[in-house]
This record gives sequence, C-alpha cells and structure tokens, in this order.
Amino acid sequence: MILQAGNNLDLDANSQVVADGGTVFGSATEVSQNGLIQANSAGNQHGVIELVASDKLTLGANSQILAQGDNTASGSAGGNVTLQSGNFSDSIGSQIVTAGGAHGGNGGNVEINAPTMTFNSIINAGAQSGWQSGQLLFFGLANIILGALMALFQMATGPSPKPLPPARGM
Repeated sequence: MILQAGNNLDLDANSQVVADGGTVFGSATEVSQNGLIQANSAGNQHGVIELVASDKLTLGANSQILAQGDNTASGSAGGNVTLQSGNFSDSIGSQIVTAGGAHGGNGGNVEINAPTMTFNSIINAGAQSGWQSGQLLFFGLANIILGALMALFQMATGPSPKPLPPARGM
C-alpha cells in the first residue's frame, strides 16, 4: 500500500492503515503519524512499514506502528519498520512494535534515519524465549535526545508483559 502526498501526509488519531503480510510505504515532505499503521506478519510473510519525509517526520502520542509476528503455532517473526527524515520527533505514548509472535519467532528491526531527532517512543522488538530479539538501528545522527531510555532497555532484554513507561524529564 502506497501513501504519497506532495507536501503533507497527515494520519490523524482516527486513521487506520492495515496491510498484514504486506508493505505500507508513506512519503511526503512532511509526515505526521498519529493513528494506526499495521503490517503484521502473516505466517512467513513479514510486514514492512516505511515512512519517508524529506523535511519532517512526527509521531504523535496516539501513533501505533505495528509490524509484529502473528499467532502461528510454529512461530512468526516480526516485520521491519524504517523511519527516514531530515528531522524526526515523537511524543510520549507513541509505539513501534516489531516483536516476534506469541508462539515464537524472531523480533523484527526498527531503523530510524535522521540527522536530528528526539526519541520518546516505546519500542518493542523482543522475542519469546529461545528466539532472537530484533535490532534498533540509528543512522545519520548529528543530535539525538533520548526521552525514553526504558524503550531501549526493553528492546535489549526482550518483551515484558506490560509496556514500560517512558522516562520523564530526560
């Protein structure tokens, strides 16, 4: 599924874009994501979400970007999320999930490519015991402000039963 706009691509809190087992690609000068974008894996067909903004990419507090594994009994790996922009910012409450499936499967990867960013999202690229967690990759960084160090900790240690709260005052 391709979402393309010349200047602004605005997905508000009521927006729902779902392409399980497929790809969601969004592109514009400015991208504002505050709804649901979902490309969960469907068995062995892993979802991919890519948002590209030549100027500014913003994730609002209601933003959910989901490319996680499904409930296949044999396990299902999480998909991959790529966020690319000249300036990336997100709000406390936004979530990016590429975790493996409930019955197993490796976690997917999250790549954020921006020379300037603030970082407040909760990210879960974990996996069940015996499977590998995905990776969080930062590229093109000149300045980064981490507002949710717990999100990085959650990613490194695997999933938790409840999302970890974002760190405050960083």
